[in-house]
Amino acid sequence: MSDSQLPERFGRYEVESQIGDGSMGRVYRALDPVVGRHVAVKTIKKEYLSEDSSAEYVRRFQREARASGALSHPGIVDIFDVGPDYIVMELLEGQTLAQLVAERGQLELSEALWVLRAMAEAIDFAHERGVIHRDLKPANVMVLEGGGVKLMDFGVARVESSVMTRAGEVLGSPSYMAPEQIAGSDVSRRSDLYSLGVVAYEILTGRRPFTGNTVTTVIYKVMHEAAPAPRTWRSDLPEVYDRVFERALAKDPADRFESAEQLVAALAGELELPEPDVELEVVEEPPAPAGDAQASVPSLALWVALAVLLGVGLLGLLWRRGAAGPPVLAIETTPAGARVQVDGAGVGTSPLRIEIPPGSHDVRLSLDGYAPAAMSIDVREGEEPAPLRFELSPVVASLEVVSSPGQADVFVDGRKMGQTPLAALQVPAGSHDLLVNRVGYRSWRRSLEATAGETLRFDAALEPMGDVAANGAAVPAAAEVAADITPPRRKSGDPAPYPREARESALEGSVTVELTVTQEGIPKDLEVVESAGEVLDRAVLAAVSQWRFEPATRDGAPVEVRWRTRQRFQLR
Repeated sequence: MSDSQLPERFGRYEVESQIGDGSMGRVYRALDPVVGRHVAVKTIKKEYLSEDSSAEYVRRFQREARASGALSHPGIVDIFDVGPDYIVMELLEGQTLAQLVAERGQLELSEALWVLRAMAEAIDFAHERGVIHRDLKPANVMVLEGGGVKLMDFGVARVESSVMTRAGEVLGSPSYMAPEQIAGSDVSRRSDLYSLGVVAYEILTGRRPFTGNTVTTVIYKVMHEAAPAPRTWRSDLPEVYDRVFERALAKDPADRFESAEQLVAALAGELELPEPDVELEVVEEPPAPAGDAQASVPSLALWVALAVLLGVGLLGLLWRRGAAGPPVLAIETTPAGARVQVDGAGVGTSPLRIEIPPGSHDVRLSLDGYAPAAMSIDVREGEEPAPLRFELSPVVASLEVVSSPGQADVFVDGRKMGQTPLAALQVPAGSHDLLVNRVGYRSWRRSLEATAGETLRFDAALEPMGDVAANGAAVPAAAEVAADITPPRRKSGDPAPYPREARESALEGSVTVELTVTQEGIPKDLEVVESAGEVLDRAVLAAVSQWRFEPATRDGAPVEVRWRTRQRFQLR
C-alpha cells in the first residue's frame, strides 16, 4: 500500500505506515500525539465483509479487546484503547516465532525451552483468570528484539463464561487445534495446552505433528492418528521427549498435562514422568457382520466433526413412502457435480436419484476444492428416505497478486505458481508464505492466513537492488567486484544439498545469494536476490554461511567486496 493510500488517522492516532496485512485485518504503525507514543493499530478489512459479517467481526474485535485488555502480564501484548472498528496496542519490534522457524527450520533446545517457558507463564496467567486463547500458533507469538516473548492476537479468545460464540462455531487454525475444538465440543484450558504442545513440537523439529495437502487430511490426522515421535525428525532430542509429546498431544484432554508450566517442566527434565504401563489387556470382540460398511471406514465421529466445522446440512431423515416399488433416494448438492458413493461404491454425480434397499447405508460426497461430506442413514421398510441436500463448504481461498514492476515470479509455500499479474490462484485454507521475486529487485514476502471461500489481494511494490535499466534488466550494483579487484575464491565449504522436503515436493529453481566477503574471507550480510522458494533459499543460505574464501585483493592487499553466488536445483 502506497503512502497516498494510507488512512490518515484512526481516532486521535496518526497513521505512519502499514506493518501487517492478514486475511481479514491490517495493522498500522501510528503515533498517539497525546502521550507521544508509537502504537500498533489493528483494523478490520471492511471491503471484504458483507453487512452481516461486518457486525460479527466487530464483535470479535470487541471480544479480543476485553479478553486481552483484562490481562496485564509482561508476556501478553498490552491493549491501550478500543475504537468502533480498531484496537490500539503496544508496538512490538521483533520477529514472530513463525518467521524464526521459517528461517532456521528448528530452534536450538535451550532457545526453544526459553521461548516455551515464557509462553507457558503467560498462558497459565490467562487461564487462572478464565481466559482461553483458542488460537495459539507460532504466528501469534512475538520474540522481541530486546529479549522477551509476547502472546498476541486473542481474536478468538473468550472468557470461559461467555456465550457470545455461537453453538458449533469453530475458530482457529486446524494444524494447531485440539481434537475437541475441531469437533465443536467444549473448549477448555487443556485445548490451549494441546496447541502449546503442537508449537513446541514444531519449533523443536521444524515440522508440525499433523500435515496434509488438504484441510480435511489434517483434520482426520488430528482426530484419529498419533503424531510421529519427535525423535523421528531430530535424533538429538532427549529420549523422554517421545513420551512427553505423547501426553501433550493426547486426544483425550484428561490425558494431557494440567498446566503449561507442567508441560515445559517435563521438557526441561524438571518433572519426572511415570513409566509407561507395559501390561497388555486383550479384549476379544465378535467379528463384524459380513458386508458391514462401517467396519472399513473412518469413525462417524470424524464426519460429525466435519459437519460441525464445514457446515454440511441436510433435511430430515425419513418421510413417508408415497408409491410402491423400491425406495428411491434423491441426493442434491450445492454446487452440483459432487461424486457420490453409497456403501463404498460410486453411483454417479449429484444431482441424482437412486434405488436403495432398506437398511443402514453410508453416503459420501466429494468435490475438488470442497470439504467431503458424509452421512449414515437408515432406510425403513415401507418408507421413502427424505432427499439429502448437502451445502458443500469450500476448502480453498483465492489469491490475486500484482506487482510493480510486473512479470515477477510468485511462490506460495516455496512452489512457483506463475508470474504477476496473477488472478484467481487457489490455495488451501490456512497459513501460507507468499513470495514475489524478480531478478534485480529485493524479494517481497508476506505471511497470510487464508479463510476458505475468500479472495485475498496483494500488491507487491518491489524495491530495486541497484540501478535498473530502462528495459527492466538489472544493472550490477556498485558494491559488486570492480574491474581492478581480483575476485574472492572459495577455499572450503560445499554447495547446498538438495533438501529432501524440496525433492518430495518436486521443487526446482535457482537461488542467487548476494553476500559480503570480508578481508578475512568470512561471508556476512547474506541476502537472497533470486529466490526459488523458502525451502531452497534456506538451504543455500545455510550452506553459503559456512563457506570460507581467499579474500578479494586490490594490488595484492585483501579488500572487502560484495559478491554473488548462484545454485540451481533440478530434478533429474
